Amino acid sequence: MAAVIDAAHARKKLAVAHIAEESYARWAIEENVDGLVHIFQDASATQGFAALAAQRKVFVVPTLSVLESAAGIASGESLTTDPRLAPYLTAEEIENLRAHFRN
Repeated sequence: MAAVIDAAHARKKLAVAHIAEESYARWAIEENVDGLVHIFQDASATQGFAALAAQRKVFVVPTLSVLESAAGIASGESLTTDPRLAPYLTAEEIENLRAHFRN
């Protein structure tokens, strides 16, 4: 992981890690990742995780609607009727937001 992160930084790119478990999130942070895509769902964060991420200035894109969808809830559906957003959504995006993963 360190080599990939270093290669991204050498090219002046952000290095982000797509993670699902806290152990991988911590590993990525320790290897100087810039951000985490998704937040882990294996368990609640252990003490010190948020402090570690803040200390290293790591951003997190939690994509909570994806995690909720994985739990069988199509919470993104309300976004498809929001007049501030709906005009900008494609048919494919609307379909995805109204869907959820099977339990």
